[in-house]
Amino acid sequence: MTKNTDTCEMPDHAGPHEGLAVVQTNGEQTVLCERCRDGLQNTTIVRHLDDQRTGVVVVGLPGAGKSTAGEILVDELDGLELETGDIVREGACDHFDVASTEALSSDELGDYSTMRRDVDGGDYVAHDVIERLEATDAFPDQPAVVIGMRDTEALVALELWFHTLEVVWVHAPFDERLDRLQGRGRQDESDFGQEDLIRRDGRESMWGTPEWAFWADAKVWNGHSPEMLEQRVRAVASRFPFSSRPAFNARTESSERMACMEGHDEA
Repeated sequence: MTKNTDTCEMPDHAGPHEGLAVVQTNGEQTVLCERCRDGLQNTTIVRHLDDQRTGVVVVGLPGAGKSTAGEILVDELDGLELETGDIVREGACDHFDVASTEALSSDELGDYSTMRRDVDGGDYVAHDVIERLEATDAFPDQPAVVIGMRDTEALVALELWFHTLEVVWVHAPFDERLDRLQGRGRQDESDFGQEDLIRRDGRESMWGTPEWAFWADAKVWNGHSPEMLEQRVRAVASRFPFSSRPAFNARTESSERMACMEGHDEA
């Protein structure tokens, strides 16, 4: 059952319910306004309920199916979609003074990303995302679905800014990822081959993309049909109505990291 977070749960409370927060007292969680929790002993604020910023980050290696999974989450959660790849391409267009993202090569995108990391830090995309959300009227009423984050530094920035953040790792076999990249018709992927994907995977590993698998709240295997992917993503979405769930997993072994990357879901 979802807790009512619109009113203070203090018995016999009369008056305005301002500064609502979920508080924990003796192991029990209750919604109290600022006035009612003032002076209470042994009480910890779990989270404030005013202006709650909630979001999902969808991550994975190139061609894993992040965009497809993200679109399913947007539909399931009535969320706001932000494609970090689109944000980076728009920035690269301005940087190289070209009229369309179609004119950008993969190398130019890589050079632009490297330049932004050197100048603005590894969390530059996270701050670009935050800037866009702050200018969006529909947020925070609708959760944000951020697709394609890479640098591990971005997780810290997003965790600090969002009140509740879920991370979904999408993974798929190398050959299937290659087929998807070759089939999506982008200018920079028209002659895309195995060596290109190996090189791109290496660049993503340098940025820290695979590390997100350790911190994922959920992992989705995309090695079967589109219908199966949709079923799995919707099942994942049903598990986070943006209640407080652990942000990190304790998976640290390199063998488990490779399992995350190549598709062995845990029971």
